[in-house]
Amino acid sequence: MDVMYAARLICSDEACAAEAEVVAATLAEVEAECCPACGAGMQVLGVSFEASATGAVLRMLSHERERLEREPARLAA
Repeated sequence: MDVMYAARLICSDEACAAEAEVVAATLAEVEAECCPACGAGMQVLGVSFEASATGAVLRMLSHERERLEREPARLAA
């Protein structure tokens, strides 16, 4: 059985603090992620694993939905 990892990451640069979620086949791939905003290294906030890529993506999407439900809506200026 192949395991897929779904991880929540935050930029290690305090001035940036961008967050991202990734799905990867290995923890080494998760740890190798770079910030999409500034290119700095990322720190792992949390990681879960699933028996399939579909399960990992579904878990990631459910976390994103929960986050959006907690945050107030922001309208573009």
